[in-house]
Amino acid sequence: ATPDEIHQAFRRHSRLYHPDKHTDPVLKKKAEILFSRTNRAYE
Repeated sequence: ATPDEIHQAFRRHSRLYHPDKHTDPVLKKKAEILFSRTNRAYE
């Protein structure tokens, strides 16, 4: 994958899994975990 494709995928997942997007506490916790994984993978 090109750096641009990686960046686009990161942004897409960040929007999808951002904890502030979820109000249900269970979904929010799952989103926090997935968002954290997304950030670590991008680094």
